[in-house]
Amino acid sequence: MTAEREIAAVRRILVALDASPESMAALEHAVTLAARLHAELEGLFIEDEDLINLARQPFAREVCRLTSTVQSLDAAKLEQDLRNQAGMARNALRMKAEALRLRWSFRVVRGRIEGAIEAAAGTVDLLAIGRRQRMIEGQALGRSSTEMAKRLGCSVLMAMPTQARAQAPIAVVFTSSPCGDAALDLAQRTAREEKRPLLVIVPAKDKAEYETRRRLLEEGIGTDPKHILIRPAIGPDGQALKRALQREQPQLLVLGCDLAGQLPPELAEFAAGSNFPVLVMRGSL
Repeated sequence: MTAEREIAAVRRILVALDASPESMAALEHAVTLAARLHAELEGLFIEDEDLINLARQPFAREVCRLTSTVQSLDAAKLEQDLRNQAGMARNALRMKAEALRLRWSFRVVRGRIEGAIEAAAGTVDLLAIGRRQRMIEGQALGRSSTEMAKRLGCSVLMAMPTQARAQAPIAVVFTSSPCGDAALDLAQRTAREEKRPLLVIVPAKDKAEYETRRRLLEEGIGTDPKHILIRPAIGPDGQALKRALQREQPQLLVLGCDLAGQLPPELAEFAAGSNFPVLVMRGSL
């Protein structure tokens, strides 16, 4: 198996589920990917150990978002609420998976959110999570996802609810590397199957380097101005890349990181703060 095909192989997809809209967005994207790649879906619901322990403390209080009223935090009620949420998450996964005849499973674990996700991700090829669905040490889970992609042996899909334009493109950053080629391959397939334009951003330090990379790219994917959009991102830092993607607002951004598991700093920073779904592809180590 070549490095490119090894990176592209996705057989098991883990979806971290809760009752949030962000989690449901991650499920939508994961189901689509599973159908496209003939992968198995695994749903994971985490009973937040820190929250449960807090609810058992006599001083714990909760504030109603609607009325701002304060009341005691009931541990028994919290655990029942978590069981109800797990049931809803399982049903959502079951309905979507069965509609597309996908293999699926679902399990509930109790633990700290980040630790439980990382433990489960060790046995899958791709982790799908909702951006900002949980808070970890004051930081949204989605904002730590690029760091997770660096240290986990799987790809990471970060999703959130979006209202994309009907013809919003599938975007990919061309890096002329085996991992980047795998990202380009998946982006091409996604754009073709969803009947969307393919947007390829070509980063370069100057115009001459851009022209060289553009010609290399066109040798691989050809030219089709109606369906393939090639855009330059010229400059020493990631600002040109950021501006190019902000202008287009893609339906999905696919990034490839190298086999050492490191994203270029400008891509990592942008992926962490973008307002559209990002798929960070990573090879097996």
